[in-house]
Amino acid sequence: MQAAAHTMPAPSFVGRYRIERTIGHGANASVYGACNIDDGARVALKLFHDGVDAAAPVRVARESAIARGVHHPNVVRTLEVGRWEGRPWLAMELLDGPTLLDWLKGLGRPVLIREALRIGRDVAAGLESLHSADIVHRDLGPANIVLAAGRAHLIDLGSARRIGERDGGRGLHASPGCLAPERLVRDNTCTPAEDMWSLGILLYRMTTGLHPFAASSNAAMMRRVRADQPPSVHDSRPDVPSALSLLIIGLLSKAPEDRPTVYDAQRVLKRWAV
Repeated sequence: MQAAAHTMPAPSFVGRYRIERTIGHGANASVYGACNIDDGARVALKLFHDGVDAAAPVRVARESAIARGVHHPNVVRTLEVGRWEGRPWLAMELLDGPTLLDWLKGLGRPVLIREALRIGRDVAAGLESLHSADIVHRDLGPANIVLAAGRAHLIDLGSARRIGERDGGRGLHASPGCLAPERLVRDNTCTPAEDMWSLGILLYRMTTGLHPFAASSNAAMMRRVRADQPPSVHDSRPDVPSALSLLIIGLLSKAPEDRPTVYDAQRVLKRWAV
């Protein structure tokens, strides 16, 4: 979550959590570093803004139910949910590190191939745990991956759905840069292939420094996602192993059924990651 111009002051306490610092603000919620006054545990507390999202209580309950069914070191843990002055909140594992988006912006050099492989391996491991639990993340952009404690962690399951669930017209409620072509069709069925497309976008961006469908606007990007083929990885980064390049282009197949599964991706990423 990126810092933004939301001016509501931070509360001193939310339930039994003492607010210690602001981590970031988003359109619908703010995230704070907080301390549980009962046991001293430090958490990330996501507090929804008052009156911004009428469906927030339902979404929080849904996110919590989904998150509590997954226990994996590469997926952030949801610890507790509640309401404070009518506003829903989530207490989550506190991850002390930058998002992948911030890390890439501040790196100042190309991502090393071994770094891209390690991060890709961690993301794929997190996805495997979600897919094994019949969950699709559906918003796997670099702002929803945190690098902490030597690994990458998937965060923000607010857009997650069960495999086979109908989208219900919510397809665009996610980071535009990671949307699979089928997400641009209203009321599509949720499948793991959506996440695999997003993994392909992440790997392409890390290895080349470019978005494969970069455009001057989100609308133009979505047209390119539907119509264009991604440029070869080797056009921008000749040193990428051929197996990794083929994996990335395969993940960016227009047809969901043509994309590698998370297990296929892990085989390639584990083979090369050191």
